[in-house]
Amino acid sequence: MIRLCANLLSFFPMKSYLSLLAFCFCITRAVAADAALPTADEASKGLQTALTSLVSQAVKSVSDAKTADTLTITLPDKLNKLEAALRTAGQGQLMDDFKAKLKTVVAQTLPLTKDAFTGSTSGMKFDDALAVLKTGPDGLTNYTKEHTRSPIIGKVQPLIAAKSQEAGIVAAYQAMVAKAGPMASTMFGKTPPANLEESLTEQTVDFVYSQMGKGEGALRTNPKLSKDALVKKIFSAVKK
Repeated sequence: MIRLCANLLSFFPMKSYLSLLAFCFCITRAVAADAALPTADEASKGLQTALTSLVSQAVKSVSDAKTADTLTITLPDKLNKLEAALRTAGQGQLMDDFKAKLKTVVAQTLPLTKDAFTGSTSGMKFDDALAVLKTGPDGLTNYTKEHTRSPIIGKVQPLIAAKSQEAGIVAAYQAMVAKAGPMASTMFGKTPPANLEESLTEQTVDFVYSQMGKGEGALRTNPKLSKDALVKKIFSAVKK
């Protein structure tokens, strides 16, 4: 590139040298920047290594009681209506206790999600690794979520079901319905809504993804956080 610029200079009058030099400088920087970008293969391998680390860190993070406690449980609509009925009847504490049980179910399930996440993300294939690399700050997490959320939910739901049974969720629900009034059993049913376990599963899985996203954001901001040379290289390249 430098030789090309020198050759071009011979065709320009002296007064144009400064403009041409500026042009050549910009071209040289652009070429250097392109050369610094990792190859598609490097991007793919680096992203896979980063992903493995992000999954491990995220599961470790959500296994911590303080982190798990930051999760807010969202109830299905039917339970929101039951809550309103209970609070009207002066039995709001029953719902508070029920929510606490649900949160315990999720908190106890979070550490058990490692196999589901590891199994579903191991050997991840990228349609365009460089494109994923250039997105941010949580582009890798979003790509992974798009391609793995459904199978992970399928693996985690039985874990939620088992922990729900241990926590006595059905009995706690029936106690609430009994206190909500004579028509509550007809209105809300004798068992928890069918979508309760599904909702808890989705919230559990999405909470792990959220922690992965935070970890990815930190890694993109400071690639030196990784101990892997290739991960440092690929994220440093797109950080410039």
